Amino acid sequence: MLYVTTSWDDGDTLDRKLGRLLSRYGVKGTFYVAKEYRKERLSEEEIRVLSKAHEVGAHTLTHPDLCKLLKEEKVREIRGSKEWLQGVTAGEVPMFCYPSGYFDEATAELVREAGFRGARTTIASKIDLPTSAYEVPTTLQVYPFPFRKNLRGGYYWRRLLEPLRERYSLYRALGVPRSRMTSWLSVAKSAFDHSQKHGEVFHLWGHSWELEAYGMWDDLEKLLAYIARHKNIRFVTNSELLTAAELPTIETVIPSEHIGGSWVTGGDLTADSIIYSFGVGEDISWDKVLIEKYNLTVHAFDPTPKSIVWLKEQKLPKYFIFYEYGIGPQDGMQHFAEPLKPHWVSYSTAREGKGVEAPVKRLQTIMRELGHTYIDVLKMDIEGGEYEVIDDMFASKIFPKQLLVEFHHRWKGLGIHKTKGAIEKLHEAGYKIFYISPNGEEYSFIFNS
Repeated sequence: MLYVTTSWDDGDTLDRKLGRLLSRYGVKGTFYVAKEYRKERLSEEEIRVLSKAHEVGAHTLTHPDLCKLLKEEKVREIRGSKEWLQGVTAGEVPMFCYPSGYFDEATAELVREAGFRGARTTIASKIDLPTSAYEVPTTLQVYPFPFRKNLRGGYYWRRLLEPLRERYSLYRALGVPRSRMTSWLSVAKSAFDHSQKHGEVFHLWGHSWELEAYGMWDDLEKLLAYIARHKNIRFVTNSELLTAAELPTIETVIPSEHIGGSWVTGGDLTADSIIYSFGVGEDISWDKVLIEKYNLTVHAFDPTPKSIVWLKEQKLPKYFIFYEYGIGPQDGMQHFAEPLKPHWVSYSTAREGKGVEAPVKRLQTIMRELGHTYIDVLKMDIEGGEYEVIDDMFASKIFPKQLLVEFHHRWKGLGIHKTKGAIEKLHEAGYKIFYISPNGEEYSFIFNS
């Protein structure tokens, strides 16, 4: 089954024509409308009508670069756009789209806090189901190729060659052969075929005003007709795509705080709490804040060379105890592949390649040697090794009260199914999610015995 979804930005009056075209072929669209951006914007009545046949999403009030705004300005743009559209459509507005595709983790977190179910980006050439609700990627933009005219008049070489220069690598990533790069329509058909053969999603996006400006209505209609002839496809809106992805959601709301990149609930933490921090790298900000705030001891572990050297150069807190070994599914030496780039820090047991042999111990071995019978908080960022450690933790019947994990499903060879499987095991053991990072990789769990 291939999920086909489309999304269209800005809210231009030409969205009326586009909505009718999509409906003609049974295609669903999510239209992201900014309140004060396009001079020829859909009227509120037209937005209401469009919302009956398609999905309407928020695109801020004025289409700014959100990353450049102060927090209160971001909140006004994000929340204001949701409230406005909910008033216009008299319904829910589950999706948000970052203007011009610009976003960062802080912005994505504000989108989540505003009550949006997800947010679309302009990340391109993706054909798998989304792994993060607030970083929904796309497959292909409706845009002239291999050349585009200068809308301000004349054909200047830089503008003329822009699509060829900027999009060639994106199309190659979609398996489009050079022989098919003769026109956008040829590229689009080839990308769709590749998605159907190798992927789960074909996400088409663009702007109705660009369809008009570049004369691409006919190309789009031919592509829609081509797609509609195929079997084993399902047309969905952007929010329905998230449902299909079956992404985990926050299951319990408890007081928590953001500390050094992780969310932890501190209600039960005291000076006697036992904290394990696996995967130090070159960042102990989380550890230091916990030590300062609760006067507790953090037991930190990392067997990799760069981390050990870095820590020896730091002035460490009194109650920060470091161990030059890591955690693994068995006791002994384990191969750690070196970082993919020289300036990166993290070694990984989940990748192959040149690296180092370093000592690891099972969690139950570590607890026995340190004389601990329980763990209050276990934080783990071990570059893909978390899946085996979670399995071994349960096999040993060890259940930390809080478990903070960075999952690495984005890595080739792992995939979202590994993370979903780990979360399912955590659920069965009695854990509930109380935080998910906007990128869908950092999770905070609390144990309910």
